Amino acid sequence: MEEKGIIPARQGGFAWEEDLYRDPPPKDLARAWEVTCRLVDLLQADVTTRGGRLVIAVAPSPAQVYPSVWAENIGRRNPKGEGLDPSYPDRRLGEYCRRRGVGFIDLLTPLRERGRTDPYLYFPINLHWTAAGHAVAAAAIARGLGLSHTP
Repeated sequence: MEEKGIIPARQGGFAWEEDLYRDPPPKDLARAWEVTCRLVDLLQADVTTRGGRLVIAVAPSPAQVYPSVWAENIGRRNPKGEGLDPSYPDRRLGEYCRRRGVGFIDLLTPLRERGRTDPYLYFPINLHWTAAGHAVAAAAIARGLGLSHTP
């Protein structure tokens, strides 16, 4: 439907998103990372106190999943990609979670893998997952939780 002009072309992300991929992050985002990590710690303490186990999964941006979307959006503003890594937010949070004993389910890798053959894992305008994107995420989460999953 995109090719026929029935629906608009996929949007790649937001202008503010670029700084999320900057390593090291700018000062304002460094503070946001501190707050995020503290929230993970507080949530972990609460979940553990209640007898549960905290597991976190991050929904990647289309710019992280599709190299062409990265090039069209992030690359347009920063053609050399200096200091940018599309895997950085997921990798950083995943490493933090592992150090703290918090479960972390990687959704970026399976979405990237499926994204090589399926250009429609995200709706074009609101950037939410389509049914296909949800299926990839559900399968990865089921695997990460040690559950069987049949699409």
